[in-house]
Amino acid sequence: EALSFKVMRLNRPNFYTAAPSVGLSLLGAPQPGGASVGIGNSDTLCFAAGFGNIYLGETFQAYVSACNNGGEQLARLEVRAEIQTGTKRLPLLDAQTPNSLLASFGARQCVDYVVSHELKEAGVHIMICSATYLEASGQEKKVRQYFKFQVQKPLSVTTKLHMLNKTILLENQIQNMTKAPLSLDAIKFEPTPHYTREDLTAPTTDTAGRQAEQVRVYGGESVLRPGDVRQFVYQLVPRADSLPAAHKSWFDLGRLEMAWMTAVGEPGRLHSLVNMQQWKLASSEDIVVTPGKVPESVTIETPFMIELTVVNNKTEALYLELCLDLDLNGPIVHCGGCTDKVVGMLAPGAHHTVSAELIGLQQGLWPISPSQVSVVEINAKAGTRQIYHLAHTLHVLVQPIASPVHILS
Repeated sequence: EALSFKVMRLNRPNFYTAAPSVGLSLLGAPQPGGASVGIGNSDTLCFAAGFGNIYLGETFQAYVSACNNGGEQLARLEVRAEIQTGTKRLPLLDAQTPNSLLASFGARQCVDYVVSHELKEAGVHIMICSATYLEASGQEKKVRQYFKFQVQKPLSVTTKLHMLNKTILLENQIQNMTKAPLSLDAIKFEPTPHYTREDLTAPTTDTAGRQAEQVRVYGGESVLRPGDVRQFVYQLVPRADSLPAAHKSWFDLGRLEMAWMTAVGEPGRLHSLVNMQQWKLASSEDIVVTPGKVPESVTIETPFMIELTVVNNKTEALYLELCLDLDLNGPIVHCGGCTDKVVGMLAPGAHHTVSAELIGLQQGLWPISPSQVSVVEINAKAGTRQIYHLAHTLHVLVQPIASPVHILS
C-alpha cells in the first residue's frame, strides 16, 4: 500500500534506577520491557516498549501519523480514527478534525494527528485507523490498520455494609492493582438525596491541620504502594423525608469517587456505584419489616424495648404475627413467655408498629439477624403460612452495670 499508519502512545516516562537510591526508593522498580533513555544528564527515566500498561480511568493519548510511502502524489485523502471497546465504537478523528481531508498528498509526505480518549471500560480495546484516497491513475483505494491494547483495572474496590439500627456503615477497601505506587488525590463518597453522609475516616478537628500538613509534605497517607489496601468508612443516615424501605430507590446509596496520580503525575479517576442489593428482601416484597426504635446501647441484665415497623404492600388485608426466634442460651433473649406477638389485621398499604421486650445477658456488640425476627402471614382459609424476615441485621451493644461513684469527704 502507498499509504500506511504509524501510531505511538503519548505517555509520561517511568522512573528507572539501576540500584536502590534514597530519593527514588519509594517509586519501585522499572517497568518490564523498559529501556533507560538519557534526557540531559539524567538516567532515571525510561519509556515502556509498545503501548505499555494502560489503566482504566486514565486518558489514552496517541500520536497518529499517516505517511505516503510511494513515489506518486495522492488526491482526496480522508483520514479516520476510531476506538472499539467491548460495547461500543467511538470516533477519535473525523471530518471535523483539522487536516483530516486533504485535496492532495505529496510523495513521502506525512500528516500527523494527536487523539485522546478517556478510558471508561476495562478489557480489550482496538484502535482503528483508516483512510481513503485516489491514486494518480484515479483509482480509489482504502487502507485500514488495527492497533490492539489491553486496559487493566488500577484499583480493586471491595464494599461492605454494616447495619446498626437505622444507620448504615459503609466500608470501602481500595487496593492498588498496578505495579507502581499511586498517589490518592481524592476519595469521596457522594450519597443519593435520600441519605446524609459522615466521613468516619477523616481526621478529627484538633489533628486535621497537623495530619494534612504531614500528607502534603511527606505523602505518608496518600501514597498507595503496589498491593496495598486503604480503608474508608462512611456513616449514612436516611433522611426524615426519605422513601419507604420497600421503594427501589432506597437501595441506591450513592457512588464512590476516586482520583489519583502516578509517580510522574499521570492523572486518573473512577467512580463506583454502591447499592444495598445484598441486603434486599426476597423476591416477594409484599410485607416489609424494618427496625423502628432500637437503643444503641443497653445495660446488662436490664430489660429494653425494640420497635419494628411492618408495612403491608399487598392489595388486600392480611392477618400477621411477629415471631422472635432468639436462642434461650444466647447473649440476648426475649423477656416474654411467648415468642409470638399478634400484629393483627393490617389493611392494604398500611403500616403497624409492634414492640418486643428483650434483655442482654452477656457484654459485647451482639447481632440480631433477619432469620431471628420475622412476620408470619396466616391465611386461615387456605391453611397456609408465609414468612417475611427482617430487612437487615440489627446490632445491640450490651454494656456492664456502671459502678457507683464514691465521693470522699
